[in-house]
Amino acid sequence: MVEQEICPYCKMFDREVGVDYDSTDIGQEVPLRRISLQADWPADLKRVRYDRLTPTFILVENGKEIGRLRGYPGKVIFWELLNQMIDKHKNTPD
Repeated sequence: MVEQEICPYCKMFDREVGVDYDSTDIGQEVPLRRISLQADWPADLKRVRYDRLTPTFILVENGKEIGRLRGYPGKVIFWELLNQMIDKHKNTPD
């Protein structure tokens, strides 16, 4: 998750999803890593395109991007879109 402190949608995500994310099945399977927009882009994500919109949720496997959700559309739609990204990746042959 690319985030910034002044982002109202990041705060909304934290209230609606973030507090419980780690305890969900998806949270166990796809841990949430938070990256500040103001920080340097992590070296292990050099193959992942930088994003300036917050929040942006980037699904990454072995340093490669496999899905991206820009913005926070609300709790219900967030979970639906995240599930779709995960399912699409699982059903894509290597």
